[in-house]
Amino acid sequence: MSEHQFHADHAHFLMSEERRKVLPPEKVLSDLDLQEKDKVADLGCGNGFFTIPIAKQTTEMVTAVDAQQAMLDQLRVNVEAENLSNVRYLLSRLEKIEQPDESVNKVLAAFVLHEVDDLDQTLSEIKRILKPGGKTLLLDWKAKETESGPPLHIRIPESDLMKKVEEIGFDSKEVSVSENHYGVLAELPADE
Repeated sequence: MSEHQFHADHAHFLMSEERRKVLPPEKVLSDLDLQEKDKVADLGCGNGFFTIPIAKQTTEMVTAVDAQQAMLDQLRVNVEAENLSNVRYLLSRLEKIEQPDESVNKVLAAFVLHEVDDLDQTLSEIKRILKPGGKTLLLDWKAKETESGPPLHIRIPESDLMKKVEEIGFDSKEVSVSENHYGVLAELPADE
């Protein structure tokens, strides 16, 4: 486990009402423009703060990826409590995702990119699993001092993330998230 990885012992905060007020899942996810037939991967899914709302919006399989089995176990309990059957659980680091090429329409990576050991490789994996014309929503902490969140020295400045996704072939734009969080919506060009 990375020294900066969010620990499963604190997972209860991820589903808290306080977090829902700051990051209302349905509002945050609206930038992905989820459709009923979208196949979605939720990278760094944790215990399902975004996975569950995604699974309620699509009839297709949602691949929930996390590097911690404890998070996936908590997610499974939460998914079962919602009577959802369209979630696939995948224990994996984000630098090498066991998912076929061009297999999903949408990817969410929420508040996890600052935890990966190799950001460039992770972004390449996102590109690899996305279908042409697919979208990814990358959410993370603004590179400024805040009361909560990861240490400042591991946060990724928004301009750096936008530059990296554009360098590997995405079209990107920033999206408004909250006072302490930013979003980058990146789209792969459709095949000509």
